[in-house]
Amino acid sequence: MLRLGVAIVLLLLGLFATSVVRLHWPEPVQAELPAWDLDTPSSLPAMSHEREHYTRLSALLLRWDELIHALPGDDSPHYWLVEQLDALKSAFVSYPYPDCLVSAGRGLGNYSDAVVLALKAEVPGQKSPALSETFRQHHSLRRAMDERLVECQLALD
Repeated sequence: MLRLGVAIVLLLLGLFATSVVRLHWPEPVQAELPAWDLDTPSSLPAMSHEREHYTRLSALLLRWDELIHALPGDDSPHYWLVEQLDALKSAFVSYPYPDCLVSAGRGLGNYSDAVVLALKAEVPGQKSPALSETFRQHHSLRRAMDERLVECQLALD
């Protein structure tokens, strides 16, 4: 009887701990592939390999935007984001992009490095000048990468 009581208490503590972690640890955001990338006509078999790369990079860029916009306020530590960005960068460096996508992937990899360094140097509860400056660069970098992606899409069509 005592063992049953201990088991029930441990189960309840486990459920409570899980709910507390979920409240304080944001769930990773899953990026959806752009609809126009999924509608690639099957009549382009010679371009399917490049189209796959293009679709993958587009999805990673959407994921990046979601991570940036999911950042907590300046008073919160961002350690959970460091892991997400490291995983995102690993996807870039481990996937062989065709020439027209290499510069966009490399640009995002460099930006990811800068954000990860700024996040790791951040002191919780204080505003980080390096982090603020890095996020300010986000929009201009994304605009440049979007232009490269449009050029790639035109080259693939």
